[in-house]
Amino acid sequence: MSIRRSIWSLSLALCATFGTLAAPAAPASAGASLYIVQAVSAAAARRSVQRVGAHVQRELGIIHAVSAPLSEAQVVRLTAVRGVRLYRDRTLSMRSSGGLLGAAGVERQQRRQRGERRGRELRGRGAHR
Repeated sequence: MSIRRSIWSLSLALCATFGTLAAPAAPASAGASLYIVQAVSAAAARRSVQRVGAHVQRELGIIHAVSAPLSEAQVVRLTAVRGVRLYRDRTLSMRSSGGLLGAAGVERQQRRQRGERRGRELRGRGAHR
């Protein structure tokens, strides 16, 4: 029984830990919206967010930024800070079906397909006889 109880406790602890890490945090209050706050460094962005009384949700070191839920008043205060840029966080989607290459990649792929069809048509007419 002791082993089962230990395994169950460990499983519960792991689920609670990883479930908390995987779930995105909700904005601090109903009036808050999620923003990306960018500065000369992620540490500077964190300090700016903390100075206006907000809490950092996630650090985005590669772009020298943090994400944080901000109220309108906090947004106004941060926009006045020199060297700090704010971006309202939003979902992005692709408009092109061309993937990373975009329209140029689609055109190139279409030219290749047309060339392959021409080659099949020529072979079908007896060009190689």
